Amino acid sequence: FKLIGDLISATRYEEAYIQLEILSPKFSDQQRFKDIWFKVTTLRKSYYTDRIRFYEEQLSKDPSNKEALLELAKYYSYTNNYTLSGSLYKSYLSKYPNDQAVRYKLAQILMWQNNLCDASEMANELLKSSPDNKDYLLLAAQINYWLDEDLVYAQSLFEKVLVVDPKNIDAMFGLANLYVRSNNLIEAEKLVNEI
Repeated sequence: FKLIGDLISATRYEEAYIQLEILSPKFSDQQRFKDIWFKVTTLRKSYYTDRIRFYEEQLSKDPSNKEALLELAKYYSYTNNYTLSGSLYKSYLSKYPNDQAVRYKLAQILMWQNNLCDASEMANELLKSSPDNKDYLLLAAQINYWLDEDLVYAQSLFEKVLVVDPKNIDAMFGLANLYVRSNNLIEAEKLVNEI
């Protein structure tokens, strides 16, 4: 709870919200948690609304303002407005097609919109540019898992993530799910016990 308080003080509401989600299963019935949850969600919504207004104004004054465009897309995604966020990232990539960090963000947005085929194409492009990038590997693994087309490939991607980052919980969960689907319960149990 102290970390959440520090994050609130630093106006890092998204990170405070993520920490609350982590604490939720254990503390959600406690009044202290409920009070902090209300505070963070209220502050988060208000802050994001202000940021969106600010960056929309900046962009209206200067449509070539790269920082304003990227920040606006980020805050739209924080408010689950993935359509507007995706449009801004696409607009940016039409001018700067080699920006892999923005391509990664767009692939995430497409995945969250359940546009898995387009997200998969982007993830594959990202892997071609940086085949050992842990974030790109994990994104591609998750998308391929959900597409349910080539689970052997998805497994190899999760395993590559774990080579780079042996304690990556998302990769461990993904791989454990794949083991369960293939009825390899012993390996699944080993991974779950590590988590």
